[in-house]
Amino acid sequence: SRLESFSNLRKIPVSGDIGFFRKIKNLYSNILFLFLKPLVNRQNAYNKAVYDFDREVLSNLDEVNRKIIDIRDKVDDIENRLKKLEYKVWVDFPSNFDYSKFEDQFRGPEELIKERQKIYLDYINKQKSVLDIGCGRGEFLELLKENGIKAFGIDSNRQMVKRCLDKGLEVEHADAIGYLKNYQGSLGNVFLSMIVEHLDFKDIFYH
Repeated sequence: SRLESFSNLRKIPVSGDIGFFRKIKNLYSNILFLFLKPLVNRQNAYNKAVYDFDREVLSNLDEVNRKIIDIRDKVDDIENRLKKLEYKVWVDFPSNFDYSKFEDQFRGPEELIKERQKIYLDYINKQKSVLDIGCGRGEFLELLKENGIKAFGIDSNRQMVKRCLDKGLEVEHADAIGYLKNYQGSLGNVFLSMIVEHLDFKDIFYH
């Protein structure tokens, strides 16, 4: 039977030199090592390169972080200086400063400003009234009036308000943010020119 045949195989004596097979095994191991050694060396070199690169990147990141912190400190210092300067300018600003004469000298003649502002007429809904915030000397209000458009203005400078009233324009003394906040009703058109530089930072971002 097959079981008996298998049992008989176990009784057959092992022949051959065991040392020979060990030599074959060692030879095979040596050949395999010689074949794999370049691959292992490449892998080790790659691993080292990646490790060195990671260390360099981390080192650079540390340096970048230090520079960012240094820049932030400098920005904070500049902001603090600007706040002090802004306060100083505000405190030292003369209360009797004639802003009307200042505009006459540095902004330009009224007729020139009116000519430049004509381009804004195309953006106005002529069927509705216009609010001119920071109307100043009233150039745009005059331009609107000349074109048959109902308009009124506000300005925080009393000298400018008086100048506009003397021209027969509808203007009142008011702060832009406060006026808009308390205004009842809707506005057909709102016009602002050369006003942002007169606002506080908190008012520029007012919602």
